[in-house]
Parts: sequence; C-alpha cells; structure tokens
Amino acid sequence: MEGTVTLPNAQEILRRLTIGYDDHYMIERFYPLIMQEAERELLPAGVIMMFTQKIDTFVKSGYPAQFGNILTGFISIWVWELLDDKELAQQAIDYLPERLRSHN
Repeated sequence: MEGTVTLPNAQEILRRLTIGYDDHYMIERFYPLIMQEAERELLPAGVIMMFTQKIDTFVKSGYPAQFGNILTGFISIWVWELLDDKELAQQAIDYLPERLRSHN
C-alpha cells in the first residue's frame, strides 16, 4: 500500500530542486511551477503526474518539444531530492519508464 507525501514549502522546494539541477533559467522559469504545489499531499504516482503536467504546461508556453524530453530526464533526480521518505520516492520513481529511473 502506498503512503502519501506532503511536499515541502515553496522555498524548500526551490532549494531541493536546485540540488538536483542548479540552473538560473530553471530557477526563474520552471521551478516556480513546481513551487505552486507547495505543501500539497500526493500519492507517489501523483508526484510523477505533477511533474509531467508541469513540464507539459511549461513546454506549451512556447518551448520546443525536445525541451520537455530533456526535463523529463530530470524527474527521477528531482523526486529523489524533493521527497524525504526515500521508500516513497522510489515508489514514485518506479512509475517512470525504466530509462528514466536514475537518481544517483
């Protein structure tokens, strides 16, 4: 049975995502989309759906589809940094296709 996770506050989300990928452009343009979900309670699958939806929103705002493919490659890294409970983080990562499951 899956447990739920509560996402950190917005500033902590930013800090943790930056550990996964510290890029000024991402901090200004993409990470704020994830920060909108601060303190939200999600199932592990919901964490993956959230990232997928935010990437889709970001790409549809005027970026090439390839940019979405690149960002998708970071999901497992961001999930690993974002979630304190590593068992639930791994459950979330397991919803990704195998080629995207790296987090170390």
